[in-house]
Amino acid sequence: MMEFRYPPLTSAAKPSFFNSPFLWLIWIALATIFCLMFAWTVSPWYVHEGMDSAIFKIIGLGILEGKLPYRDLFDHKGPLIFYLNALGLAGGKTGLLLLHILFLSVTLYLVYLSSCFFTSCRNAFWISLISLLFWAIFIQEGNQVEFFMLPAIALSLYLALRIYKDPDKIFGSYFIGFCFAWILLMRMSDAVMQVGGLFTGLCLYGLLKKRFKKTLFSILWFLAGAATLVLPFVIYFATQNALPEFWYGNFTFNYLYSQNAHHALYNYGNTNMLIFLLLSCILAVGKKKELSYLYFIFVPVAALSYFLVGKYNFPHYYLIYMPLFALCTSLLCNKYYISLVLWILIAGCGFAHPGRNVRQSTDLWVQRLQRNKKTARIYEEAGKLFACVPDNEKDDIWCYNVVSFGNGNLGIFPYHGIVPCNRLFCCWHLVYDDLQETESIENHYPKWVVLDDKESFPKGREYIEANYDLVFQADPSVCLLKLYRLRQN
Repeated sequence: MMEFRYPPLTSAAKPSFFNSPFLWLIWIALATIFCLMFAWTVSPWYVHEGMDSAIFKIIGLGILEGKLPYRDLFDHKGPLIFYLNALGLAGGKTGLLLLHILFLSVTLYLVYLSSCFFTSCRNAFWISLISLLFWAIFIQEGNQVEFFMLPAIALSLYLALRIYKDPDKIFGSYFIGFCFAWILLMRMSDAVMQVGGLFTGLCLYGLLKKRFKKTLFSILWFLAGAATLVLPFVIYFATQNALPEFWYGNFTFNYLYSQNAHHALYNYGNTNMLIFLLLSCILAVGKKKELSYLYFIFVPVAALSYFLVGKYNFPHYYLIYMPLFALCTSLLCNKYYISLVLWILIAGCGFAHPGRNVRQSTDLWVQRLQRNKKTARIYEEAGKLFACVPDNEKDDIWCYNVVSFGNGNLGIFPYHGIVPCNRLFCCWHLVYDDLQETESIENHYPKWVVLDDKESFPKGREYIEANYDLVFQADPSVCLLKLYRLRQN
């Protein structure tokens, strides 16, 4: 019979390498290596910027210059990702890399603790290392909201396991609520299906066991933990007279965006993840009644994930399942062939989207270095372009439409430390609601305009040609960037 045990880092544990505090050094070292190799938007080994990362960096730079997310620079992710980027960028070029190393190291430690519930500390150590392969498959580019969610998800899973073992430790629900708010302030749907699913299962299990009073107090502690993190942001944006903008960007717009990416009845990546989670749970529990509570962990998360991930399955969407993947591995660590089949199944989620994402998922270092050479030339041309702009006017640049996926032009702005003057610098945001009517170049009167001629923006182009002079054009064999200056009357 499999026993449910506490992690070995207690005074009663027999000292060994696998429960030594010096394991931190190994996790930090491995996190450093993996971040340098795979998190290429924050690694000094690569130049190319991913689109999401570039947006977060631009808003992070704006925060350092006194701008407010949503009101001054818009994206529909939660505010935490912007302030984390601001914190990293405040530390220079290595700041974001150090944040990645810290977050990945903490995640590995929490994965190790959760695995220790079901297997030896030796096996738990190796499982935490194996989970790095899962991380490498789904990281995609680094500096994604899913990456910064990992410690919160891993901590929630660990605390939930502790409460299942000892229902009197309901104070852990406070920290689960805090973790829920952490993810909610990054991406609403991920909070619901991950920590929300875990806590829902925990409450349902408590009700099934007729622990009504403890379940009620768990819910109250959960709400208190969530309020601890959410209320300061609400108060801050309210004092800045930007509470409607905060609500719209973090919740309303996010909902509109999710509706556009509504769920398809059959989706390769979602179905693989559903099968992986449920099959792992069934194989682990078997006839062991003492492990039946695992269904209350896996089933809610699997069901919510199936309907909330959406039809656009970018590989980094699945990064948040790393702690659950490690838990599955620890439950089935003695069933090697079954584990291999599940490994193949979970790797298939990385190929859930045809074309671009398959290529990104299988991107070799050689291909990245080739892309680096092309991107480096674009950034070099952008440097010549921005050299034409006086330093005191580099915050008065209209940057709309420089968002091409193919050459990473959006990355030129954080790369050169440029903060756009326009709130909606990403054209993808204009297709929702009435933003296109309220956010236009005519409302900003910028002194400078940067355009990518590869993109089409007829209304804006007509206005620009009537009111601006072309002062610089990049080498067309490299990119189609153009710089315009407001015409002097």
